[in-house]
Amino acid sequence: MSTPSSNLPSPPPPFPTTLSLQSKSAIVTGSSRGIGRVIALTLASRGANIALHYTSPSSEPLASSVASEIHTLYPSVRVCTIRSDTGSPTCGHEIVSAALSGLDVDKLDILVNNAAIGNPTGDGSAPEGIDLEDFEKTMNVNVRGPLLVINAFLQHVAEKGGRIVNISSQITGFQGAGPAFMLNYGVSKAALEHATRMQAGGLSKRYFIPPNDFLSPRPSLPPFSVSTYKKQTKKAAQELTKNPSFPHVDTTSP
Repeated sequence: MSTPSSNLPSPPPPFPTTLSLQSKSAIVTGSSRGIGRVIALTLASRGANIALHYTSPSSEPLASSVASEIHTLYPSVRVCTIRSDTGSPTCGHEIVSAALSGLDVDKLDILVNNAAIGNPTGDGSAPEGIDLEDFEKTMNVNVRGPLLVINAFLQHVAEKGGRIVNISSQITGFQGAGPAFMLNYGVSKAALEHATRMQAGGLSKRYFIPPNDFLSPRPSLPPFSVSTYKKQTKKAAQELTKNPSFPHVDTTSP
């Protein structure tokens, strides 16, 4: 029987010691799959201790599988798994407290805010309106959640400073009609980018954290939403690929 991650790309080899993160401790939210998993494995390959975060009970086997990969590949690295709803007002305290306890450390060095959701609504037609419940949930998870985790992280950041990375999306530059969920998701990611820029200067001066970054990985579709996406947004997805304003994706890039 294959493991949950058996069909995924192989983890990166250990990096040169000149790029070592040995003795550093990192939190990667949404790291049971996809981009978050790769980030977690990459940091672990450099020697960083990793707190793997996931949200739903269904993701627990995936998170455990990633933890097992890290244990096997990088035996000296400490790793723990954390379940917390990033849409909850208490998520920041929950995630940071669990990371400190699970990794048995009193300071943290790296935070990667990767966890996010995009909720398809309606039939996939042009987003002429919003579903209030979906909009609030998306904003809570994709914007408020990362900011709350940052607040809690700053209370335990290493004295010499740390690093904060907020994961954004190329969808923030998209123009034209698309699946309804893109409105909610795109607005939330644009808001996160703005918050990142606003916080950068203050964090650099007060906490010795270099201006924090947002990254825009190429568009990807979470495995757990494939069936829903196909049912609700098939027509819109076909039109999306024809739209010249959609960001070009170079599938040959790493």
